[in-house]
Amino acid sequence: MTHSATAPTAAQALHGHCFTAERRWSARMELDFAVRQGRTTLAKMQFHGPLRVQRPFYPEPAPTEAAGRAQASQPCHCCLLHPPGGLVSGDDLSLDVRLGQGAHALLTAPSASKFYAADAHNVAQRQTNDLRVTGGMLEWLPRETIVYNGARAEMRTSVELDAASACIGWEMVCLGRPAAGETFATGSVRQSLCVSREGVPLLHEVLRLEGGDALQLGACGLGGHAVSATLFAVGRGNAFGESAKDETEQAERDLAALESCCTALQDMLAPAENFDDAPYGNAPAAIDTFVNETSVHAAPVPLSALTGQRAGTTMRGGVLLVRYLGPDMEEARTLLMTAWNLLRPALIGCPPHMPRIWYGAF
Repeated sequence: MTHSATAPTAAQALHGHCFTAERRWSARMELDFAVRQGRTTLAKMQFHGPLRVQRPFYPEPAPTEAAGRAQASQPCHCCLLHPPGGLVSGDDLSLDVRLGQGAHALLTAPSASKFYAADAHNVAQRQTNDLRVTGGMLEWLPRETIVYNGARAEMRTSVELDAASACIGWEMVCLGRPAAGETFATGSVRQSLCVSREGVPLLHEVLRLEGGDALQLGACGLGGHAVSATLFAVGRGNAFGESAKDETEQAERDLAALESCCTALQDMLAPAENFDDAPYGNAPAAIDTFVNETSVHAAPVPLSALTGQRAGTTMRGGVLLVRYLGPDMEEARTLLMTAWNLLRPALIGCPPHMPRIWYGAF
């Protein structure tokens, strides 16, 4: 079956129902979270196109001691849905999330995002996430993104915090489908991640590569590895005004918690003679006991010696970063979940609680 290459009509260009270089199918969703009667609720939802959200879940109570937070609401677990299951040429997905004072939302998805191979016109696929937090706590925990060979993927995530906000988030990307023997030999990836506080960038990363280029294959780039993952965690910052003293103390506690978690993760990833014999590498016994008692894994998967060679963690400008570069998405997920296990109680005051949509997948 062939399609005409004539220029689209105005109606076709508007709705994307054409097969030329002007093809464009857009979808947008706006979510506002606010606190009502001690619970974070989805106060507003607007959507256009194939983007939806599941009914919010409340599988855990409000924290009794939220790491010094004056307002601790019951967390809202929210699952984002894209019914088509993947992005094709011309798809343009936009997510706009706002968290108000005291709100605590955990956002995730039921399955991996997929960027399929571009069409004959090489029209790009785009996904944009704008996340804004005002005096709240955001956990941005999407599933991995799989970029098929030949895709033209454009991904942008922006997190804007105020002085009283904190955030834990991650992004995981797989180039090609290694399990199926597919490499990312053609196509392109444009990825950006920006975390800022009141307009001042705390973390700004940009990745631009073409399939099979030196950045993807070279030792100074991705080294030919298919899987890359980054976890970032930001505590509250210093504030000015009447409550500046209290908020400064809270910011100092958050920073100390992040530094403690960073040290613990570095110990876990440090090489040791009997690394594989010890659960979670070189983790102290107290941390090992804590991780095993959480609800995240019924039987936690130990970090291996290879994980230590492929991963690392550091603090930069008050932001904790955990990175992975290697061949195995399962290994990357285990690493980031382990870091989340430590960060959630230290930074938020909540024990790790696995979103119900993940059961059977992690």
